[in-house]
Amino acid sequence: MSLVIRPRPSKLASLPLSAESKPLSDAYSDAYSDAQLALLKNPCNPSMQLPAPSSFSLTFPTEYGRFTATLFRDLAPSWVDRVYNLAFNGYYDSNYFHRVINTSSLSITQFGTNGSPSISQTYNFQSSSLSPCSIIDPQPPSMSYQKNLSNTFGTLSMSTSYNSLTSTTWNVTAELFINTGNNSKLDGKLFIPIGVIDPLDGLIIKYNKGHGQPLHVDASYVTVNILLNERDDFEGGGTFFDGVGERVEGERGEGVGHFSGERHAGGEVKEGVRWVLVMFFTDERTEERLERKRKGMELKNEGRIEESMEVLREVEEAECQNILGRMLAERGEWEEAVERGRRGVDLGRNDSRAWNNLGLTYKEMGRGEEAVKCFRRAVELHSNTRRCGVKGGRDSGRSRFNLGLELSLRDEFAESAEVLEGIFKEEKEEDVEKRIWREAGELMEWCRRQC
Repeated sequence: MSLVIRPRPSKLASLPLSAESKPLSDAYSDAYSDAQLALLKNPCNPSMQLPAPSSFSLTFPTEYGRFTATLFRDLAPSWVDRVYNLAFNGYYDSNYFHRVINTSSLSITQFGTNGSPSISQTYNFQSSSLSPCSIIDPQPPSMSYQKNLSNTFGTLSMSTSYNSLTSTTWNVTAELFINTGNNSKLDGKLFIPIGVIDPLDGLIIKYNKGHGQPLHVDASYVTVNILLNERDDFEGGGTFFDGVGERVEGERGEGVGHFSGERHAGGEVKEGVRWVLVMFFTDERTEERLERKRKGMELKNEGRIEESMEVLREVEEAECQNILGRMLAERGEWEEAVERGRRGVDLGRNDSRAWNNLGLTYKEMGRGEEAVKCFRRAVELHSNTRRCGVKGGRDSGRSRFNLGLELSLRDEFAESAEVLEGIFKEEKEEDVEKRIWREAGELMEWCRRQC
């Protein structure tokens, strides 16, 4: 089954790809029939509590093309039922992306506030107009569907709040968010994915001032980026490639192609606006590799470590070999842990995460000299990405802290303090793990006192 989210009224395109706030007006209500309005304002009505099909698709036309999300009822039945009934009656028509976060710690695009205040207030948990049926019952952590999907790139989840005392969700009403990065840490807080964004053949991306993309790989075989506006329209930008350690940008109309499995990032735009057409090409062999990778990670998240390692051993990709190496190290299987860690480095020579994790394995084995070499390489790579206009954030903080800590244990206090200072000079506090930010500062001051 497929539902189309209609862009109404026509003068207001639905879901524009920006974080700009838009004024709300009950003019939106004119787009609904009296019957639709009555249903949307009364979620207790039996017609608003119909069970959704086992799976269905929602198509979202936007100013820059359309995307389709496929939802699966068995992932979270009551949540998917709510989305189905709201979509069927037009609730998501003419929505805007009202919240866009793109940092190293969280990457989401959120929507689900209806343009009509009289409708949206029905699903605002802080509103006096809240209906008794507006908030969906909490989903307990013991439900099996929680493990079926993770908050990784391209999944669709419902916005909620998490009560750590009762380990339940609350305030689930109507808002959704798309995971535009790896947000798997949300899994433990019961932000349950309910569907996936169907693979795109292409999309247009608008980079405003201060925006870029973190290092990532694409779920395809080959990716092609085509610049749509003039180079003089912006400063910065470009696509940074881990493998060559450089940022590349063509002229307007020129394409930059690369294998999708190579880590790359969108350079931060310093001034102006950058428009890029991104096209993805895949083949059967790539689809099979991506499916094995997805299965291996899914098994890992479920705690089925033996099965996960068996699958990941067959995936010749830097990230998978890197993760496999750390899993083996945690089990004390040092020989294969080093073998897989070095394989990850071979497949991603300039992958700072691979170097950092190999360093951790050496450190845990008591091979400090080799650990320092790996940590140094990871820090060098992060410094290079920073020079090319790409944020290092969480990964950079980890690598610098690991190097600084290992140097301090070797009584190399001056260099340790200098390395740790780099965290505060090059990164923003919100982009670094709180523990590392705090402990790095404490260790830096202690090292300075030893000099």
